[in-house]
Amino acid sequence: MASIRGILCYSAAGVSSAVGWFALMLAMETGTLAVVTTIVFSYPLFSLLLSWLFLRGQEDLGPRVIAGCIVIVAGVILVSLI
Repeated sequence: MASIRGILCYSAAGVSSAVGWFALMLAMETGTLAVVTTIVFSYPLFSLLLSWLFLRGQEDLGPRVIAGCIVIVAGVILVSLI
């Protein structure tokens, strides 16, 4: 049987995911697509930063992971500028 805390965490994740999708669609309606996609696809950098802050000692953030995140964001920026 699931605990109440697990159900609340799962529900909060679902609500935040729905709000994120709604915000993305609203941003695409009101903003320039190149700017919106550049901001949206910069999430690897935020994931890297947040995992470094919250998962110290549990997650391996080696140079390959950091370089991969930088290459992804640089690629998105390059594509949106061209």
